[in-house]
Amino acid sequence: MADRRAAAVDVHGLVKSFGEVVALDGLDLRVESGTVFGLLGPNGAGKTTLVRVLATLLEPTAGRAEVLGHDVVNEPLAVRRRIGLAGQFAAVDAELTGRENVEMIARLYRLPPVEARSRTSEVLERFGLVDAADRRVSTYSGGMRRRLDLAAGLIGRPPVVLLDEPTTGLDPRSRQELLRILDELREEGTTVLLTTQYLDEADRLAQQIAVVDHGRIAAQGTPGQLKATIGGNVLRVRVADPADLADVSAALAGLGAGEQPRVDPADGEIRLAVAAPAASAEALRRLDARQVPIAAIELQQPSLDDVFPMIFVLLFRYVFGGAINTGRVSYVDYLMPGIIVMTAIFGALTTGLGLTEDMAAGVVDRFRSLPIARSAVLIGRTAADLATNLVSLIVMLLIGLAAGFRPSQPIYEVVLAFALVLAFAYVFSWISAFVGLSVRNPETAQSVGFIWVFPLVFASSAFVPTARMPGVVHTFADINPVTLVVNAARALTIGDGHTLARALGTLAWLAALLLVFVPLSVRALRRA
Repeated sequence: MADRRAAAVDVHGLVKSFGEVVALDGLDLRVESGTVFGLLGPNGAGKTTLVRVLATLLEPTAGRAEVLGHDVVNEPLAVRRRIGLAGQFAAVDAELTGRENVEMIARLYRLPPVEARSRTSEVLERFGLVDAADRRVSTYSGGMRRRLDLAAGLIGRPPVVLLDEPTTGLDPRSRQELLRILDELREEGTTVLLTTQYLDEADRLAQQIAVVDHGRIAAQGTPGQLKATIGGNVLRVRVADPADLADVSAALAGLGAGEQPRVDPADGEIRLAVAAPAASAEALRRLDARQVPIAAIELQQPSLDDVFPMIFVLLFRYVFGGAINTGRVSYVDYLMPGIIVMTAIFGALTTGLGLTEDMAAGVVDRFRSLPIARSAVLIGRTAADLATNLVSLIVMLLIGLAAGFRPSQPIYEVVLAFALVLAFAYVFSWISAFVGLSVRNPETAQSVGFIWVFPLVFASSAFVPTARMPGVVHTFADINPVTLVVNAARALTIGDGHTLARALGTLAWLAALLLVFVPLSVRALRRA
């Protein structure tokens, strides 16, 4: 096994351009041998381009990249002998059997026939594919194909494995099986470079994580370091009787790190971000003084799902802020209304995802069997998600204030801007509900959600003025409802002389969307 202190992957000043598009922009990265390194970032951040460069599938425009000391440009064959690759799609031949697929790759590694057959049987057993080994791959499920693809990538026992979003599109069970296998690779000392959009995967598997955006590393460290950078712990109190939630919330008020307790009636639980571990002892003293019985109390670090939106603020504020000209307005003042609206729309995606998960668990059927209006299920769900979204928006506002955001308008206009963004979040929860009820699958709902949300968010005025966008994108961005909401929120917080017109125009848009998607969602629920 390679020395764990050595670099399995060493990248310096890596640049890759496709015409005028810069996919990698001076990226530096070091992955130590025997570790799992997670690369996080949105679509188009440069993750796949980096993997393809390391796999010698693309030549860099500038910079240097080495795998186990071998340069990817000057020694591509040596690199390919030392890596295993599993891309975003299962690269298997549907007309061959599973065994034939893996054995073919083994022979391409120039293994003798006897050893190739032996190793093939070994990896098929490891990946739970022995029973299906002699069936055509065209009969395999998506999860089985993904496992077969990874088995083929490991047949040569490579010391470095490159995995590009390996669990994308898998059902939850197949995803857990694949994560178990990656856990085993980590325990065996294989170096794994993993790109993913699932924050829990990186949190669970990786010793080091880098956040990539616009071809650069925006943040890097261990999962614990990234959480600690944003700060805080999460205090969770579960009550024995839901009737005590209000008393517990009142007892914990003022204990949090800049926010109020978050009440979750469904779980009988209260969550609160706290600055110091000693807060749990103080919480117990307060609850004991009020003689409120509790079922459990727990202090835990925030997950990477909590940290990622905050990193997004820091990324745009400090990395790109100096390069974007917004005229007389400072970039942080221009940015924060867009970030808050982005938080609202991504928060709204949880409605569709939650509904599909409830459908899979039979929860929706239970509610539909009760003597209540079908619309009540959706109204309750969207209202609950709105409350959750409110907490997220408050947190993002506090982060913005810490980063230098300074509203210049009267306080009542700032409050109105916040209310307008909440209304926007509520409307988009209904759109998300319709999408979720239409696709009926959690993984599909998440994938489809990102497909329709990303163009709306990034082809808008959230981060840059639309006037700086090219032709067709500029036209779309100007009529994009996200742009309308962002501009209205911006007018109400930092002013631009068109406050009332922007607010009224936004409300008209939201009302029209609500009139369309409420009946569509109710109809989709009836057919679910």
